[in-house]
Order: sequence, then C-alpha cells, then structure tokens
Amino acid sequence: MTAPWTIAFEARGIQSWIVGAGRLLDLAGGSDVIEDLCGSTLDEILRALEIPKAAVLVRGAGRFRLEVEQGPAADRFFRLWPLVVAEAAPDLRFSFDRLADGGEAAVARRFAAAAPPAPTLPAPTPFCLVAQRTGGPAIKIGRKELDEDEKEAEDAGTVRRRLRNGDILAERFGLDQASVTDVEKLARNGGNGYVGLVHADGNGIGRMFAASADVRRLSRRLGEATQAAAREAMRETGQVSARPIVLGGDDMTVLLPAGAAVPFAARFLRHFRAGMNDECTASAGIAIVPFHYPFGDALHLAESLCRWVKERTDGTGSALAFFRATTTIALDYPSVLKQELDKVHEGERRRLTLGPYAVDETTDLPAIDKIEALRDALAELPRGAWRELAAACHESGDGAHRRVKRLLEVAEDRDDTRRAAERLRGALDALGCWRERPGFRLIDGIWVTPILDVEALSSAGRAQGGGT
Repeated sequence: MTAPWTIAFEARGIQSWIVGAGRLLDLAGGSDVIEDLCGSTLDEILRALEIPKAAVLVRGAGRFRLEVEQGPAADRFFRLWPLVVAEAAPDLRFSFDRLADGGEAAVARRFAAAAPPAPTLPAPTPFCLVAQRTGGPAIKIGRKELDEDEKEAEDAGTVRRRLRNGDILAERFGLDQASVTDVEKLARNGGNGYVGLVHADGNGIGRMFAASADVRRLSRRLGEATQAAAREAMRETGQVSARPIVLGGDDMTVLLPAGAAVPFAARFLRHFRAGMNDECTASAGIAIVPFHYPFGDALHLAESLCRWVKERTDGTGSALAFFRATTTIALDYPSVLKQELDKVHEGERRRLTLGPYAVDETTDLPAIDKIEALRDALAELPRGAWRELAAACHESGDGAHRRVKRLLEVAEDRDDTRRAAERLRGALDALGCWRERPGFRLIDGIWVTPILDVEALSSAGRAQGGGT
C-alpha cells in the first residue's frame, strides 16, 4: 500500500507581513487574513477537492500539516495551494512541500534544507506606480490614514489587509470589536505614552510533536490551551483595549497599554501551563516602547526577549523578560545587553537586570511577584529617590552598592520615609539583593540588580486589574 503524502505549509515572517504597510491600524486586518488562510480558506479548498477535513493533522498560526492519500486530489491540492496563498495574502513568504515520510522531524529537515523563498513578483518597473509604504507595485489608490483629502498608492497585500477589521482575533481574545483600538489610544489608555508588545511561545513544542502518537489531538489541545489562556489573562487583567496580532498554535502576540503588558503575560503563561495539564510551559518577551516606536523594531525586540528567556531556562519553565526602550534605535535583546546593560569594571562584571523572571515554581529564577513587591515598596519613596537609586546602579566598582546602601540609610533616618525604606530593604532581601551587596546579587559570576527593571515597571504604570 502506498504511503500517504504529508503536505506541510508554514508561513514565514507572519508578523512582518501583517504590518507590511507600516500602519498599526492595518494590524487587525492582516491578522485576520492569516487566521482565515489556515482556517476557513483551507477548509473551502479541501471541500472543493473532496478531501476530508479529517486530513488536517495540525493547523494554527500560519501553518498546517495534512495527511492525504496519494492520488489526483493530493496532486491538485499541491498545485492549487500556492495560488490560493498568492491571492489571499499577496507577498506572503512561505515554505510548502509534500513528503512520503512526513513526521515533524522530517518536515523540519526538509524546510531547513529548502532554498530561500522566491522573490516577490512582479518586481516594479521604473514606469510602475509603487506603494509608498512598501515599495511594491500599486494596484489601488486609497485614502491616507489621517487626511482623507490626500491619496496613497496601495499594493496588493495592503489592500487585502485593509479589507478586514480584526473581528476574528478580537473574539478569540475575548474582546469586542470596539476594544481593538489603534496604538495612540492604547498609549493614552495606559496614561503615559507607552505601549507593551507581548510575544509568547511554547517551550519544546517541536519535541512534543516529534514524540506524539496523535499529532492531531496535540495540535487541537495546544490551540485550545493558547486561546483559553489569552481570554482568561485578558479577563483577569481587566484590560478593555488591545490590538491582537497573532493567536494560534502555541504562539501569541498582542499590543497592550504598557501597564497591562507584564501582568497579562504572567497570567497567560500560568493559564497556558494549566491548560496543558503541566505537560508544557511557555516563555514570553515584552517590549515596552513609546507609541511612535516602529512596530517592526518592537516586534523584533519582543521576539528576541522571548528567545533569550528560552535560552536562559533551556525551554523548561514559565518565565518572562521585559525591557523598556527609551530610544528608537533598533536592537535585539542580546545587543541591548551588550551595549546598555552589561558593565565591566576592573575585571568585575555587572548586569543591570535581574531577568528573566519566573511566573510559577517551574524554574528557580527570581519571581515576578517579588519584583512587583519591590516596585510597590519603591513607589512609597519620593520620585527623586527612585532616580537616585537608578543612577547609583550605573556607578563603577564599589560605588554602586555603597550608594544604594547609603540612600536607604538616609531614608530610614527620616520619619516620613522610614517605613518605605524598611519595606524596600525587605523586598531587596527577598530577592537576595541585600546581604552581600545592597541592590545586587551574584549569579553565575555576574553581579545583577533588579532596580532598573523595577524602574521600567514603575514607568510603564499599572494594569487596570492590579498586579500579576
């Protein structure tokens, strides 16, 4: 008997395509296009070719795996699907192939060895009108975002994104359509001009699929756990405005007011683990950025934070990391560490972050709850004291921890700040950042401090629903 084909599809650079035109108002529509592609659009094609829906082994977040008997139907699908993608999501890059030996590991090897995606065609000629935002050949003249009297050229991908309104992802996050708002409103809702881009990804998912005897069931469980975790986290955070970007498989990306981002991420990770019956955890990265920050750069930062968490935990625990960008220089998080947070003085290494942070007992990392307790203790001190503590962390050699200690001693001598200073000392001690060097802790030969992390959380503000 001839073995069935495994037909595998994976969209590449989903988030980049979603925001390809550079407008955050296009995010929701682009997300819906990707959701539909591997959802109702795939179902329609299978129905038209009389391929049973049960052929779908895995689907979600711009990817699917089919198991189809070799024959005319499989051949027609293999020829037709690239045309469907080109029509539904113009310029989307993807990997697509069929294998007789179609385990997850075999698919991964085939895609890894495949040639780079073909260039987008047609290429614009010198006499072709191009879309100003993307450089692609224009197919339509539309109205500008902020001035309806002005026009702008739109390429095919932009037109497709703007035909949708984001209702699919809004519903999956438990939001009504009015909540799927633009980035400036998100920043205003946060009260400080910052937004938080949260990107979460399951740990060890490839290994789980490779070892699974029922990948169809595993795919369904992952999708249900991810969606339920997002809905519950949104409800518990009390958030009423958001910009969903991706929610499918084990992936989740959403834009929130800055104060809601870390609490939402922590709750999502806990609910995801519970939804998978403790069989799987996830990691998250949160980029806290000004509302005018380029979205692509914010996404790059959030994804690199998530990868850094996975590296630090070996992909075994529920943990997150965050960073507040104060400039528009595009960097990934390893570059941020190297250029901004890692310091060396006379051979002694310091790092101006204590992250990543654990959200439950699956790792021995510092707990995010203790960081929030430290933030609350700092909030009772005058704002000037915060700035002095943050500035002290940048001092070289013994000056940093000596200045932290001295600042607290001064605060403890004053009646109006004594109680707050005592709480702050206790919060630092709970994180192991007091006894040896006030404000610092030795981890793997590096003196690390949580004070700048707390400053970032405090500047971001608080979520409407309180802490994590």
